[in-house]
Amino acid sequence: MGPFAKIGRKFLVHLLDSYRIDHRRTLPPIRPEPLTHPKRKNKACQLPPWLALFFTFSLQATPLQVEVQAKQAILMRADNHKVLFSKKEHEKAFPASVTKIATALFAVSRSPIDQTITVTPEALTHKYLQEIHRYKLATDGTKMGIVVGETLLLQDLLYGLLLSSGNDAANAIAFGLAPSMEIFMEEFGRYLNSLGCQNTTLQNPHGLHHEEHLSSAYDLALIASEALKLDVLRKIVQTTSYIKPKSNKQKPFELIQSNLLIRKQSPYFDPRAIGMKTGYTSKAGYTLIAAAKVEDRELIAVLLGEPSSKARYLDAKRLFDAAFAEQKIEKRFFGPEHFFTRPSTILNHPIQASPALDLKVSFYPSEEPSYKASIHWQPLCLPIKMGDIIGTLQLVDTLNGPLIEVPLLAKESIELTWWEQIKLWWQTT
Repeated sequence: MGPFAKIGRKFLVHLLDSYRIDHRRTLPPIRPEPLTHPKRKNKACQLPPWLALFFTFSLQATPLQVEVQAKQAILMRADNHKVLFSKKEHEKAFPASVTKIATALFAVSRSPIDQTITVTPEALTHKYLQEIHRYKLATDGTKMGIVVGETLLLQDLLYGLLLSSGNDAANAIAFGLAPSMEIFMEEFGRYLNSLGCQNTTLQNPHGLHHEEHLSSAYDLALIASEALKLDVLRKIVQTTSYIKPKSNKQKPFELIQSNLLIRKQSPYFDPRAIGMKTGYTSKAGYTLIAAAKVEDRELIAVLLGEPSSKARYLDAKRLFDAAFAEQKIEKRFFGPEHFFTRPSTILNHPIQASPALDLKVSFYPSEEPSYKASIHWQPLCLPIKMGDIIGTLQLVDTLNGPLIEVPLLAKESIELTWWEQIKLWWQTT
């Protein structure tokens, strides 16, 4: 369209306005054809959708009120990473053997569990009493019981890693999946960074003490949530005993679970618990990653720097007790009695719409999200009948995405006047 034609059209609109054409006089309504042919454009419906952000607010979740003896702690929901309780959750600390959850996750993410691994002499090398070394084994550390030259499946090593807390299994996995420990740990570190771990600098695959072998309660909860997504790891951490099969070097023998939360004969047994991992070194204190589930709510507790083995189990149970005792709250934001207005450049009055259903959500008090609500208007197709869907009202959790969406229905029928049809034709030609 040339510049003179555009000027002429604007002049015509101005002229018609100046003569106050009777807008109540109507012509037969324009009924746009469906957009079924890729080359056919129904210009009455080509107006772009219009987004109106109309309400954003942050409600403060009510953290769980629990006293724990751990120096660093967190209780996190596994599926969406909502934090229900925290204590210095981003502070770096020595994780000890809960490191092995991360090692198992990385191993399964890069290799099939039926891969065979032969134990190398380097994997079972012990450090001298006062020697400082990143990955060599300690003579008094926990072991699976493998020997040099033994060939095992990765799956069997994972059971030895997570049930018996085998430092030897951790080294065997690392040397079996990479040309060297250094390469394994470099790739391991990059993988953990990709998960969002910002305060984790692991130096070995087992968790034996090193001054730079650090993580945080928050990072370890992220790692645990990823591990629970994998069926093979979920199964292993729930297993109380496992018979390691006969190998080329050894007869079968039994591996026993070290996590007392899932052993029925233990005084700390919790029927809600679904496993994870314990840890201990003299510098780290007692550590624990524990997971528990009630109905569809799955929670992860991480406890670091505990003064005793008993304390870590009791702290975990206190956190789970407090969380699972919560009752859901329902919050209603909008309903059919509320009206929203869609401006129009064609009509002489705005279009009103209301939600077809209640916009409401339910949540636990310690998990209440921050909300953002918005209206998404559909392209305007006239005429409109009362009850037509002309948009949607959406409620979004600002951290985890959409929560609920309901349609917006026109409150009245709207027929185009003669003048409005001219304006519509003018804007869409």
